[in-house]
Amino acid sequence: MTRTAKLVSLVWVAFAAAGLTITASGGSKEPGLLSESEDLRFADEDWSPYVLWYKNEVANTYLSKEETFTVDPPPRSRSVRTRSEINDLVALHSERTEKTLREIAYEDRVGSLERAFSRHGLLDHAVFARPALELARRVSTTDGIYFVFEEKKRHARPRPRHLSDDVRPVIDMPGHPAYPSGHAAQAHIIGLILSEIDPDHAEAYMGLARDIGIRREIAGVHYRSDTLAGIDMAEQVFERLMEHDQFQSDLASAEKAFHDR
Repeated sequence: MTRTAKLVSLVWVAFAAAGLTITASGGSKEPGLLSESEDLRFADEDWSPYVLWYKNEVANTYLSKEETFTVDPPPRSRSVRTRSEINDLVALHSERTEKTLREIAYEDRVGSLERAFSRHGLLDHAVFARPALELARRVSTTDGIYFVFEEKKRHARPRPRHLSDDVRPVIDMPGHPAYPSGHAAQAHIIGLILSEIDPDHAEAYMGLARDIGIRREIAGVHYRSDTLAGIDMAEQVFERLMEHDQFQSDLASAEKAFHDR
C-alpha cells in the first residue's frame, strides 16, 4: 500500500480539533456563546491542517477537481430554523443509549465508512465482496469527500456547540465546518454504490447510510440540514460518476465478482 493510500484509509481519524473560535462581522467569539450577528462563520484558521492537506493533495479517483457541485446555503445562524434545529439536537440527547454511543464512537474513529457496512453484517470481506467494498472505499474517501470539503469551505457553517451551550457533543468537534455533513455524504455514496451492485439489499444499505448521518446529529456535531445537504451532495456526485466510463467499468467488475461467487 502506498503512503497516500494509507493516509486515505485514515481520512476520518485525525479530524478532531479543540479550542475553536468563530468569526463574525464585528469580531470573534468563544465557543458556546450565541452571537448577535447573522453572519457567523467557522474561522479559516480553525481548519485542521490535516484536513486541508488531505483536501488539497489527495487525488480524486474519477472526477476532476475542476468539476462543480453545490448545495443551497444553510440557514443563517440566528434564524428561526437554526434555533429549531438546535432545539431538535437537544431533544436528541435522549437517544444516547449505550448502543448508540458505541456506534457513534466507532463511526467517528473508523478509517473509512465502508467498514461500518461490514460491521453491521451487510457485507463482509469475503473474496466476492472485496471489489465492491474497495470501490466504495476509494470513491467515498476521494471524490465523495473532496467536493463536500469544497462546500464546507464555501459555507463555513459553525458547529451547533458554537451557537448554544445546550448542545453537548459526545465526541470531539471536527476541525472543519458543519455544512454539508461529510459522514452523511460518505455513507450515502457508499450505500448508493452497494445498492447498484446488490439491489436486493438496497433498502438495508440506504437505511444504514441514513442512520450514520442521524447519529452525527445525536452526537451533537451536525444540524439536520447538514445531514440533508450531505445526502444531496452524495446523490449529485454519484449521478456524475454514473456518467464516467472508468467508474462504470469498475462498477461492472465489482458487480460481476459479487454475483459470480
